[in-house]
Amino acid sequence: MLSAIDRGTGRARGAVARQPSVAAQLDTQLQSNQKLKREMLLKQLSSLRFLAGQGIPIDGNKPENSNLYKLMQLRSEECPSISRWLSDKNCAVLCWLT
Repeated sequence: MLSAIDRGTGRARGAVARQPSVAAQLDTQLQSNQKLKREMLLKQLSSLRFLAGQGIPIDGNKPENSNLYKLMQLRSEECPSISRWLSDKNCAVLCWLT
């Protein structure tokens, strides 16, 4: 006859909370990262559309001085995720302008 108590740990069987698998955690992280990058791309494209519609040049003498970068900084006041994204060393705005 089997006891309801696990003799090795003294805990009731089935009482151990299951953690998501490593693959599931990585998949969740990947989906979250892709969602953020998709949102940032759409914000960047709308900024490019605005600059182009106004006839304003996109680039500056340095990527940090470009009109696109400055517009994205302005937009980051309303959307904190843009600020975090701009501070990332792999930021696409800076990559496009170099």
